[in-house]
Order: sequence, then C-alpha cells, then structure tokens
Amino acid sequence: MTKKIQNIIQKGYDNPVIIIFSFNGEFSVDGLSNFTDIILEIGDETYSTSQNPENLFLNGSNELRLKIGDSTNLPAGSYIPKIVGFTPTYDDGYLLNGTTQRRLPSCIQVRD
Repeated sequence: MTKKIQNIIQKGYDNPVIIIFSFNGEFSVDGLSNFTDIILEIGDETYSTSQNPENLFLNGSNELRLKIGDSTNLPAGSYIPKIVGFTPTYDDGYLLNGTTQRRLPSCIQVRD
C-alpha cells in the first residue's frame, strides 16, 4: 500500500515527512482523496487533515505530508506512525498502515 517515504523530521525546521501511497481496488482511482479525514498518530501526538491541516495534508491524491518539525515535542528517535482514513463507508476508520500490518518501508526519524 505505501510505496516510499521521506522520513526525517528535523526539529526547529519545517521540512515535511512525505509518504507516497499506491492503491489497488476501490481506492485506486482517487487514492487518499477518498477519505474525508486522515488521522496520523506518532508517539503521543495526533494530527488530522481536518483539524490540523497546516501539519497534515494531501499533496495530490497519493501523497500525505506531515509538517511538524517546528512544533513537535517528540524526543529524538524512531517512530512508527499509525495512519487511519475515514469515509462515510469506513466511519470507524480504514487502517492505512500500522505497527504489524501495512507497515511503512521505514520508520519516521525525529532529530534534534
């Protein structure tokens, strides 16, 4: 499901983490644009495309960007985010990736 990732958050800077998805089946045409909201949990922080659009947003239908380097309180380290998309059909959420299934090709690194 996920294809590649630009995975470094440099604290104090606004460089985005870029996660590119590829889809088959029902999401193949519109990709991430199918979801009315996407929630990303990283460490003890949660971001939403509807509630934090300056931090978590789409760039096209297959690219999700997380931009938190200038605002995160996460300590330096490696993180496996949980990403869930919501639609009227998947109102309990559709797991886009997790710690045991649909894993990203690498962890997100937070650096001081």
